[in-house]
Amino acid sequence: LSTALLLISTAAAADPVDERRDAAPDATIDFEIVTAQIEIIGHDEDYFRLIGELGDDIEEVKIEGDESEWRIDVKSFEDFESSRSTNYSELTLYVPQGSDVEASAVAGNFQVSELFGASVEIENVSGKINLRNIGSDQVEVENVSGSIEAMGVSGSVHDYETVSGSVIVQGAQGAIEIETVSGRIELQASEVTRLSTESVSGGMELDVDTEPGAALSLNGHSGTIELMLGTDSAPQIEAETFSGGIRTDWGNGVSDEMEMGQTLSLDGDSGGVEIEAETFSGRIMIREKG
Repeated sequence: LSTALLLISTAAAADPVDERRDAAPDATIDFEIVTAQIEIIGHDEDYFRLIGELGDDIEEVKIEGDESEWRIDVKSFEDFESSRSTNYSELTLYVPQGSDVEASAVAGNFQVSELFGASVEIENVSGKINLRNIGSDQVEVENVSGSIEAMGVSGSVHDYETVSGSVIVQGAQGAIEIETVSGRIELQASEVTRLSTESVSGGMELDVDTEPGAALSLNGHSGTIELMLGTDSAPQIEAETFSGGIRTDWGNGVSDEMEMGQTLSLDGDSGGVEIEAETFSGRIMIREKG
């Protein structure tokens, strides 16, 4: 397999870039940059193309690999101070729709769309991450400071994590994990086999249709947990609040009143959905979708 290597050295401020390489329909594309506005778009072509403007922090663009696997590394000057910058990179990366995409930034805003390969993995330290119309089997998104929004994202395995920011996901399926320290979680999902959500400071609004025997684990510290559940049988529920009430549409079960909170245990139907829900300060509401 042939290997190509490109160096664009000592790029001036706002230098244009337009680079294209042949790529297999299921190629692996690895993209790294420090600071940028970056859009990644799947297209029905057998190549990737990187276009846009390079910021004044960029020293070189390094592209190496072959048709099955490409690595694009947009390097900044090691001694560059962000306070000196007058502009940052604005780039669009077109890749084959079936590509496996890995992309990372330190301070970036990502827009990612039209991908249907085996996996999509996005890592960011500071900035927003937005996904649209993603059909990849596995989706992993990690942010430190910034929101995550995923609309029309199907597949079978989902993992979304941010420290400071909200997480909004629509169209997910299969096994789903969402975690935020400070922020709200909103989820709309179907055919769910496993769901794990966790938020320290922020509420949860979950609209979920489940497969038989699905397992749901919902954990909060400060905020209300609201679950709208679509299921064919009565769920098994174990719920607890330290400060707040618990309400369900499946009867009273065994409810023990504490000084400020409640615990609730419902046996449900054999083979039904298993739900564990816990919050320190806030209500738990588990409602049946009509």
